[in-house]
Amino acid sequence: MKQILLYITLCCLSTMLLAQAPKKFNYQGIARNNNGTPLANQALGIRLSIINDSANGALRYRETHTVTTNGYGLYNLSVGGGTPDSNTMDSVVWAAGDKWMLVEIDPAGGSNYIAIGTSQLLSVPYALYSENSGSQGPPGSMGVMTVATFNGPIGSIASGPGFAFVGPTTILTLSPGYLRMIGSANAALGLASGSPITISTSLCYQQNGGPITNFNTGGYLVSQVSTLLTVVPASATVVLAPGTYTVGYCIANNSGVAVNNNDFVSGWILVTQ
Repeated sequence: MKQILLYITLCCLSTMLLAQAPKKFNYQGIARNNNGTPLANQALGIRLSIINDSANGALRYRETHTVTTNGYGLYNLSVGGGTPDSNTMDSVVWAAGDKWMLVEIDPAGGSNYIAIGTSQLLSVPYALYSENSGSQGPPGSMGVMTVATFNGPIGSIASGPGFAFVGPTTILTLSPGYLRMIGSANAALGLASGSPITISTSLCYQQNGGPITNFNTGGYLVSQVSTLLTVVPASATVVLAPGTYTVGYCIANNSGVAVNNNDFVSGWILVTQ
């Protein structure tokens, strides 16, 4: 067991669920051994803990899962959908203090967990915050009109000018008073062969077949993609005029090389005042 050191690439908060829906949000990760080789098609035991205020703060909730990785070592699960080990998801007061999540894994699929790391939940589940705080939306908004998600496989991404959508998208309609879109997403990207390349990632929108536009115009994340499958995040906010928009994860790939060994994209968008 001590010879197997797992590498987890991401914590993905992808599905924000409203008060009448189950209290869950998505988590996605990649498991590798200490040589960087994916733990492909392998059953893992996973324990997730929600911690208050700091990485070493008080435990608020803990649950366990058994998942199976795909051929790239990637797995998906729903936080809040596991087997409770301590307290309940209802016991987490999202409006009180920062929240952190501890990830522990047993690569043999059992319950001899190894602590992988603790990361802050920077994208607080807004609908859960709303339910705890009594307001209708996240801090700084007057309310949430809708929450949409987009999830699915990614094909090969050709090189070309400007931003292009990656994988599935979602369609959202903005009405007067509800003109702000807040979102976050992650995509597992890689090259089948060759040297690393540089890409830019963001969230994008498109209206009536017009140009695909980055939420933040000049603001985006610049990342390297290589033969080691990597989960690349994107998060942004934009205020637009009323109308119907196609929205999703996008990249600008001006490398001259296709990003052709990809896996999955997962994301969410809030429409608020």
